[in-house]
Amino acid sequence: MLHMLVPPSLAFLGLLLAASLAEAECPTFPLDQVRPGLKGIALTVLEGSEPDSLPLEIIGIFKSASPQAHIILVRGGGEFTRTGVAQGMSGSPVFIDGKLLGALAFTFKGAQEPVGGVTPFCEMEDAIGAYFEPAREGSGRSTEQDRGGASRYDAQEMIRQDLPPFPEWRDLCSQGAMGTVLPVGRLAAECMPTGFSPIGLPVLIDCPVGTNLGVLEPILQAAGMSLISGGAVSVGSAVEDALQAGKTLAPGDAVGIDLITGDLNATAIGTVTWVDGNHVFAFGHPFIAGGRMDMPVSRAQIHAIVPLRSVSFKIGTSIEEVGALVADKRTGVGLVLGRRADRIALDVTLLGERVPSGGKQFHFDVARHELLTPSLLSSAVGAALTAEEFTYGLSTLSSQVSIGLDDGRTVCRRDLFRTVNPGQTIATEVMAPVNYLIASTFSTFPVCSVAVELRLFPELQASEIDRIQLPKTTVRPGEAFPVEIRMRQHRRGQDLRRVTLRVPEAARGEHLVVMVGSANAFYEWDSERAPDKYRPRSFNDLVRLVEEYPSDESLIVRLYAPSRGVVVRGRELSSLPLSKWHALSAGSSGGGKMPAGGVILDEVILKTGEVIVGGAYVRLKLEQ
Repeated sequence: MLHMLVPPSLAFLGLLLAASLAEAECPTFPLDQVRPGLKGIALTVLEGSEPDSLPLEIIGIFKSASPQAHIILVRGGGEFTRTGVAQGMSGSPVFIDGKLLGALAFTFKGAQEPVGGVTPFCEMEDAIGAYFEPAREGSGRSTEQDRGGASRYDAQEMIRQDLPPFPEWRDLCSQGAMGTVLPVGRLAAECMPTGFSPIGLPVLIDCPVGTNLGVLEPILQAAGMSLISGGAVSVGSAVEDALQAGKTLAPGDAVGIDLITGDLNATAIGTVTWVDGNHVFAFGHPFIAGGRMDMPVSRAQIHAIVPLRSVSFKIGTSIEEVGALVADKRTGVGLVLGRRADRIALDVTLLGERVPSGGKQFHFDVARHELLTPSLLSSAVGAALTAEEFTYGLSTLSSQVSIGLDDGRTVCRRDLFRTVNPGQTIATEVMAPVNYLIASTFSTFPVCSVAVELRLFPELQASEIDRIQLPKTTVRPGEAFPVEIRMRQHRRGQDLRRVTLRVPEAARGEHLVVMVGSANAFYEWDSERAPDKYRPRSFNDLVRLVEEYPSDESLIVRLYAPSRGVVVRGRELSSLPLSKWHALSAGSSGGGKMPAGGVILDEVILKTGEVIVGGAYVRLKLEQ
């Protein structure tokens, strides 16, 4: 629609532009002819799906801190006086005398007048144009094999010093931290005067108010976006039918980057600046300053603009997928129409007393990006949990996660968690194995699908290790002996577990140690005794850690001897003859081998169905 809140001459010009821009070449207004007082119009959608024409006036032009970068200062009139420069207007094309000046992209937060900044289109074209040519070759993501290298899983081993061991990563997730931080910090804002910043994108979520969105909100805020929950509504069939006639975009159209679709929809809304064939320029500022990208893009419908004293914002919803985001630069983003972006299929099944028989299923399609996807996946799982009112309360949650890799393998992991807020940080902890694989740079985004099965128990199922009881304190090589573990169960009294350990025939020394504990207790011990055991050296090693690291329901019983052993590529070898021990340990500084201070002689791991807490140990005398 065209709002007649502007002078008739400008309204008529807006109509002419709207009718002809789809076929026209891009006549640009020269930057050296920009002068204060020039009148122009901006095209942006205020309601519905058709662009509106809004008047504005040039105030001035200045260079930012970045070389060859300019910002054209403008003051809006007409409907701008009601809405201000609103989130969602990013990329609105600005025309002077029918020629494209650039994209409305910046604003002063809290300004009492609708003052904004325009990114010159010539600078957008220079920065983004180079990203379109490679995108024409196909929608598949490149691999090491495409680039002439070996398979990504056969790369030379290297230790990821910045990737913590898997147990520490899980602990970060249990604290609500992702282990990765979006290093955006509003890249374009660094070049702006005080108070002048990119407009920002409203991220519209069609979920009930109060739904947990995990760590998504702070991640988006770090990128200058605002999370708006409950803002999207269903789209009328007439609009959908009209869009089905042709999947295209035009200058001034509302466009969305689809972060999550399916049973939860999250879309970052902006505006199209210019269309050249199947190449689209938009936003006028970065999305997350990610460079080359591959994320789905949809045409959007706007329901309204919500005026605020700080920065107003558009509310709306994505309607139909039309292409993919391929470039994310300081001066804007580039989209390719007709291209289908890769995404991760996420299926969540909820089971438990509060769920109908057979469980409840959710499906999500999540955009693929090394920095965004971890929080998107966790937020989708959190939304599924809170949709079933799994929000607060002392409880136990079991999870089974199946991770599909793009080489055809499936990585599986089972876990048991104790929690007082199953719909909050527990979702991030559940998804820790997936996000650990994504965070690794051993491979370029190896995950293609995830299936999660969650079962909630409305009571805390946990036991704390009290003490170890042995029938005797002396053993011989080759002897098997029983071990009794006394445990205190939460609100259910005492429990007794029995296992049998065997002393190897070759065992030597004066004493042995029996240790009983949770997975976390043994990690603390091993991190000093054999720290290299849990640090991945390759992608395959990382997969092994995810699959084999004991869950919190594991009761681990080990027999140790203070004898010679080594850890080789994360695998702990048993007691070795002196000659072999010297040969292996001599290369520990550079060959991925290091001594283990105390060697495992025998081990039993029990799956208890309860979260195990704590640890204990006793000494045994070894008779020769």
